[in-house]
Amino acid sequence: MRFLKYVFLAGVVWGTARLALIRGHYSSYQRAAIGFVAVGVGIQVMSALNELVGTRRNKGHAQTDTRVRQVLVELSRRPDMIEDAQHPGRDLRKISLHVWEVPRWYRRFFPYRLRVALKKHAGPWLQKLRLRPRLVLVSSQRFDFQSSLRIRFRKGTGLVGTALAHESLPGRESALFVDFKSQEFQAALSSESSWERASADLTRRLPYGDAMRLSRRYGQAVALTIQEPSGEAVGCPTFEVPPEWTEDLRANLELLDALAREATLLSAFLQLSPGTQS
Repeated sequence: MRFLKYVFLAGVVWGTARLALIRGHYSSYQRAAIGFVAVGVGIQVMSALNELVGTRRNKGHAQTDTRVRQVLVELSRRPDMIEDAQHPGRDLRKISLHVWEVPRWYRRFFPYRLRVALKKHAGPWLQKLRLRPRLVLVSSQRFDFQSSLRIRFRKGTGLVGTALAHESLPGRESALFVDFKSQEFQAALSSESSWERASADLTRRLPYGDAMRLSRRYGQAVALTIQEPSGEAVGCPTFEVPPEWTEDLRANLELLDALAREATLLSAFLQLSPGTQS
């Protein structure tokens, strides 16, 4: 929508410039008056569009935030999430749930079928040139306050970007994990050169600085995909636990099943159809 507003404003400027070049029909004062009126109308229309789109966006985001918050509360009440003598470090205040989305402008201007066809027939050199849009953080929920890390993920970058790029089938079997406290991950973080030499399966193409910041805040993370009926992965919830969490998330199959169910339900709240208002 922002792109369309810029196009409209450019059209107003172009039309005003054209009127300013007409000398035979209008005087200089008339041309100036027409220009002011045109710009004023453009500003009014853009203001109305901003208000309309902003209202719809805020309403949609509020609904999504409410649902994601409910999911986090439901997860925190699970018996397998409660701290006990056998599972110390389960600080529920520090668990978090994020929901990411592939930007709708990307899905609108580059339809899924077109991207599938290009991926199938394009050569390796063209694959490297394909556009990797920055993902949109739709909702971020946790019980205690933490400032945003402001890390930008793209398709193919980071845990969430890898999940969306692979477009794996929904369900716990296709969940992707990262253990920030594993020996392999910590060894790669020992220096920037070690990180650059590590495999892409481990680094997920994250910059070294971003990986360091994530490892300081989280112990483990899991990502699942949200898919449209076409099969396109258009969204991704990620669940994170703090560094002191001792249990391996991969072993908690009931938790993964719950996350997979919520990933399916969240598609309705995200209004993921490319034809919806963005």
